[in-house]
Amino acid sequence: MLDVLRMGVDSALRGMGVSSIHDLTPEHLLVPEGFHRTLGDVPAGAHAAV
Repeated sequence: MLDVLRMGVDSALRGMGVSSIHDLTPEHLLVPEGFHRTLGDVPAGAHAAV
């Protein structure tokens, strides 16, 4: 099972033109708006833990 997962990751990396996950940049990824948060930030509309 892990070999299948690894082959899928390797195939995806080759498709993006990189040889390692260490070569990935933010431009290689599709990240939805609002996905990035800073540690400690509370999302809009959420209540902070008391």
